[in-house]
Amino acid sequence: MIRLFCQQYDKSQALMCLKKYKDEVSFDNKCRLLVMRRMIEQTSDYRFNPLLAIGCRMDIDKFCNHIVDHQPRDQELQGKVIKCLKVKFREGKLRSECEVQMANVLREAALDYKLNPLLRSLCQEEINRLCQDKDDGKGGTEECLKVALLQGHITSRACKLEVAGLIEEARADIHVDPILHKTCSLDLRKFCFDIEQGAGRHIQCLLNALSEHKYLQSDCQKMLQQRVEMFKNADEEIKNQPENVGELLAQVSHSPSRRYFMLVTLSFVGMVFIMGMFLGRMTRRTILMKNK
Repeated sequence: MIRLFCQQYDKSQALMCLKKYKDEVSFDNKCRLLVMRRMIEQTSDYRFNPLLAIGCRMDIDKFCNHIVDHQPRDQELQGKVIKCLKVKFREGKLRSECEVQMANVLREAALDYKLNPLLRSLCQEEINRLCQDKDDGKGGTEECLKVALLQGHITSRACKLEVAGLIEEARADIHVDPILHKTCSLDLRKFCFDIEQGAGRHIQCLLNALSEHKYLQSDCQKMLQQRVEMFKNADEEIKNQPENVGELLAQVSHSPSRRYFMLVTLSFVGMVFIMGMFLGRMTRRTILMKNK
């Protein structure tokens, strides 16, 4: 596959090239599986992705140094630095060089959810229940989860927040939303050809065209209107995320599962109380034995 597709690339760029061509019909399936495995490894530790490590070196030092400094050098970072960079990507605080590299990482993950270990972990039940037939390697699973969140079909709070985060990332850069990007590619070239990528500029350009009643392709217009609803819904989900113990308790008290939480809490308190009594008696007996 390297000889077939990547002769013009330097050997150090072989993986980058293979990632680019892995979906070609003539691409060897065993090689494709190996490339996918390497891509998953890159999402677990930014140091496996040289382009990201170089492009985001200053941003990692600025925003994510507390993670790197406290992690043993011989252990993988388990996606913690990537997660930190995602937050800054949504907030538009990354330098342009790092923003482009993160957009590439997020776009790859959007096309294939298996490249997003956190999403796969937090939303596995929802993926199995709602999106089992959407795993097409072209963004079907992520799109299914976004629609499920909008329609209120996701029950897990952790999964809701993760999917809301994906929607916020797409708002920051349309390239991170490959289905919307593909659907609106003609309108992007028509109305936004002179607009720089990133910081939500392309999305805003299309939304401006929509609000000004400019002629958009019908599929693009329909999907944009759906995305507007998704953005509002994601905002609500993220706003409802508890930031302290008081907010967490308030959220639990209004939850439909509050009886379950109460039962678990009381059981835990009861166990602590019983253990305390048991250990207290043992301590008293030990003291008495010593006094004797």
